[in-house]
Amino acid sequence: MKLVDLIQKFRWNEVPNNLLRLYPDQENSLAGYEHVYCMLLSTSPVETNMRIVVEHVQDDLVGEYWHVSGKEDETETFYAIEFHPGRSGWAWGLTIKPWRAAPKWTSSVTVCRRPTWWEMTFFGYTPEEVQEKHDEILHAAKDFDPSHAKTLDELFNELEKPDE
Repeated sequence: MKLVDLIQKFRWNEVPNNLLRLYPDQENSLAGYEHVYCMLLSTSPVETNMRIVVEHVQDDLVGEYWHVSGKEDETETFYAIEFHPGRSGWAWGLTIKPWRAAPKWTSSVTVCRRPTWWEMTFFGYTPEEVQEKHDEILHAAKDFDPSHAKTLDELFNELEKPDE
């Protein structure tokens, strides 16, 4: 099942209660999510060969979480989907399908639970906001001077030093 199928199957009023039950800290984001939902309803899907990869991770440092990325069928490369909109806006997201390990997408709870929803809106509630953040990060990366970079060990050592 594609996201477009879920968006068309469920009305927005079925989504917020499930969203807040799963993610109580997202109440202030409901208006943004509703905006995205309505925008997606009026968007013509663009086919993509990108698949969504959702993997459950248990990490000693961070704890338990769902790792979300994109993967094209013919490559072993995984992509951060929060910057994938590009020229087609979020139209690609409407046709994205799960990769082999992704959970099933079948209910209004799934619309909320799918980490892709959060990933798509991580940097904004419109493709233009996301593109602006993308461009800002690329610009900052061009200005980055690797000679000033520190390893994680160096950063941790600095954090452990008492204030002088």
